[in-house]
Amino acid sequence: GIIVPLGDNYFKAQCQGDCAGYFALYRVKGNGGKYITDYGYRDIKPAGDSMFIAKNSRSLFGYLDANGSQIIPCIYYDAKPFINGKAEVYTDYKTHYYINKNGERVK
Repeated sequence: GIIVPLGDNYFKAQCQGDCAGYFALYRVKGNGGKYITDYGYRDIKPAGDSMFIAKNSRSLFGYLDANGSQIIPCIYYDAKPFINGKAEVYTDYKTHYYINKNGERVK
């Protein structure tokens, strides 16, 4: 399956819980109609380079690939899109650094 954007910030997803509110959890459906992630993401948005930023149920951020696989764990306080192969991540509200697509710290 592939994560398919339905607009700038929308994906084929099924909601569980309060779908209009803060406690909604989503799972992603691929092109073939099969769900490719479990419930557990509060938000999924494009991160560039065929990757997506995922916010988990504990409000921590990580990255998914286009197949819905988590390739960088949801361990960050905040995460930004990839630009030129690196993304800015925050470990708390002020401590930040850059990572590559393997989750390795880079300059």
